[in-house]
Amino acid sequence: MAKKKSEAGAPISVKTLEEARAALEEMEEIEAEIAPKMARSVELKKAATEFAAKQKVAAIQLDGHYFRQIVRTTPKWDEDLLKEIVDGIEIKGKPLWMRITKRVLDPKLLNQAVAKGWIKEKKVEKAFMSTQGAPYLQRFTGEAVDGE
Repeated sequence: MAKKKSEAGAPISVKTLEEARAALEEMEEIEAEIAPKMARSVELKKAATEFAAKQKVAAIQLDGHYFRQIVRTTPKWDEDLLKEIVDGIEIKGKPLWMRITKRVLDPKLLNQAVAKGWIKEKKVEKAFMSTQGAPYLQRFTGEAVDGE
């Protein structure tokens, strides 16, 4: 990142703290310029979508392109209803519901088991894992106490 602003699409390389500061400052300038227009864009699309849904307009043609109303559905099982449907069905003495579902850990019940002394915390803590996500920079207001 040089002192001058980079061109769109040009590779950007940050090698020093000063270049990182310059990159973040330029990013903030760009975001400040486009934020109002992006907010307006979102509101315009929401209003047009609401109109299309209420008026049952499948598509809105513009010059050389169009917007089509899409209604997505996400299929899923109604587990309560399915449980009622399979209730009473047994396979080799085991309820069908137990054969088509999986048990998952309930952290509250595990904590209760430890509290009741059924298992030692030291023994189960080996199974508690933490994974680290990818690093990212987040914007805060004010002065960084430990910053450069």
